Amino acid sequence: MTGLYVQAAHHAVLPTRDDRHPPRPRFVEYQADLHRMAGVVLDEATLTRGDQYTFVDLADALADRTGPGLFRDLGVLVTSYWTPEFDPDVSAFGPYLHHRHRLDCTSFDLVDQGSISPALALLVLCDFLRAGPADRDGLLLSVEQTTVPAPVGAHFPGPSRSTTGAVRIGRRPAGTEILTVTALGEPAVLGDDGDLSRLVARWCAEYDVDPAELTVRVNRATFLYRRWAYAYGPDSWPCRIEFLPPERTCTGLFRWLGAESTTPAGGYVAYVEEDVESLSAAVVLTRAVTP
Repeated sequence: MTGLYVQAAHHAVLPTRDDRHPPRPRFVEYQADLHRMAGVVLDEATLTRGDQYTFVDLADALADRTGPGLFRDLGVLVTSYWTPEFDPDVSAFGPYLHHRHRLDCTSFDLVDQGSISPALALLVLCDFLRAGPADRDGLLLSVEQTTVPAPVGAHFPGPSRSTTGAVRIGRRPAGTEILTVTALGEPAVLGDDGDLSRLVARWCAEYDVDPAELTVRVNRATFLYRRWAYAYGPDSWPCRIEFLPPERTCTGLFRWLGAESTTPAGGYVAYVEEDVESLSAAVVLTRAVTP
């Protein structure tokens, strides 16, 4: 299998906005129509809560921090998000990025998979890169913001903060290698594949990993962790475990991929993501290498 490596990873938390303003009538009407077609009533008060960022606001903030190199010489751009944007000025996010950064690459998005959309987008991006030419990188960019249109009484568990993240993947050996991304639908999570101890054993066998060299990063509040803890108890864990912050986000993946540069060479990390609203999950297995 062709090796794929993290060339750069970025994560940014945008400031909380207190100067909220009423959305334009067209946005209110659009959201009301969407909710009506779903058989529910829009709670218009949800449109004036949160940070009211557009996807353009979020992506531009990250681009301003990272500089133009993030988008240079791309073979493919993948965008992904969890929650909708607020009252956008442009009708399509991907074409905006193409125009602003003068991109000539293939692009597509992966959405409607809840808070694990970026992790699943990474799986698709890696498969795309392995099947194509080796001379150009791929970029995954994800955004989320805290103004989430919702029905009356829904109490939607949206993002804790407005954030954005990006990871650039290529074949040039670098500090972190993406070994595999495993997608687990709800039936799989409820079946044998939802047993983290079985997953660990499978990865160790497939990639010849000593369990002592593997760190599993997981949220305590997830079903996957609770199932393991209930069935086996903490003393039976064969490898090191680190707990992720108890926050609702789809961009934690980028923060932790950026932190992988601190993993000792030869060490392995399994990053476990579970959807905020369902039992679906995704796991990213990485290896720290010496470039």
